[in-house]
Amino acid sequence: GRRIYEACGEEEGGTLSRDLEADRKAIREMEADVLVYPELGMDWYTYYLSFSRLAEVTMVYWGHPVEQGTGGVDYFITSEVYEDVGRDEVGRGDGTGMQRYMMEGLTTVFTEPDVGEVVEWGGEGEVEGKVVYVCSQTLMKFSVGFDEALVGILRRVKDAVVVITFNDRQRVWKNVLEERIRGKLGGGEVGELKFIEALPKGEFYGLLRRADVVLDTFPFGAGVTAMETFAMGGVMVTAPALQTVVRLVKGFYEVMEVEGLVAGGLEEYVDIAVGLGVEAERREELKELVKERSGRLYGDKGAVGEWERMLEGVVGRRRGEVKE
Repeated sequence: GRRIYEACGEEEGGTLSRDLEADRKAIREMEADVLVYPELGMDWYTYYLSFSRLAEVTMVYWGHPVEQGTGGVDYFITSEVYEDVGRDEVGRGDGTGMQRYMMEGLTTVFTEPDVGEVVEWGGEGEVEGKVVYVCSQTLMKFSVGFDEALVGILRRVKDAVVVITFNDRQRVWKNVLEERIRGKLGGGEVGELKFIEALPKGEFYGLLRRADVVLDTFPFGAGVTAMETFAMGGVMVTAPALQTVVRLVKGFYEVMEVEGLVAGGLEEYVDIAVGLGVEAERREELKELVKERSGRLYGDKGAVGEWERMLEGVVGRRRGEVKE
C-alpha cells in the first residue's frame, strides 16, 4: 500500500455535503485517476452519486455484495474464491459497461472478531438434549426458497431446535416469516422453531458457542456472522450455488481448505445440515478443523499487493501504459 500512497502525492479529503450537485462538482475537481466506492446500495446518497462519471476509473467493492450496474461504475471488485467463475471471465460485463475484476484472495485484511467475555446463552435450559441449529441473519435474508431448507431440517431431525434471531424493528417480518414456516411444516412430529430477540454481545457469542450447526441463508448469505461463528469454533452450512451475491462463506472455506460444509443445492444443503446435527463425531471433527485453520482468514497482507497491482493495472490500461 505504501507504493500507491506515495504515488498519490499530496493528500486531499473532505466530507460529503449531501448536496448531489455540489458533491459531484467537488469530486470531479479532484481529477482522480480512480474512485472506489466501498459499497453501493446501503446508502441512497452514494448510490445516486454512482450514476455520474466522477473519475477516470470508478470501482465498487463488495461492501454491499451486489453489482448495481448504475452506468457510472467500471469495475466490481470481487475474488475467485467468492465466485463460481474463473479469471478468464474478468471482462464479462453486466450489460451496463461494468465488469468484474477478480482478485485471487480474500480482497481485504480481515481482523479476528473481538469476542470479549462470552456469557452462557440464557435459553440453554430450554434446549437441553436438543440439536441446536442457529440462523442469526437479518430477517430480510430469509427467502421463500430458504424456508424449504428450514422445513426440511425440522421434519427430519425431530429433536432439533432452529433458533432465529430478530431485532425490535423486525417484528412484522418476524410474524410473517414465522407464520409462513409454521404453515409449511403442517402437523405431525417435527422439530421446534424458536424466535428470540437479538442478544447482548457476550450472550450472542454464547449462543454461537452452544449451536451444534449454524445455517447460512440464500440467496443472500452471511459475512460477519460467519467470522463470529468460526471465532466460537462453530461450523456454518452454506449453499453458494443458491446464492446470487458474493459467496463469502464459500470463499472462507476455500482459504481454510475445509470440505463437507458447502452444498451444491437445496437437497444437499438439508442433507449436510441434518448429518451434522445427528452425527456428533463428524460435527466435532469439522469444528476442530475450522478452529485450527480459521487463523488463515485474519491479517492476510497479500490483499494489499493485490490492490496495488489492480489499481496500477486498470489505470495503466486507460492510459495505454499496459499491453493487453
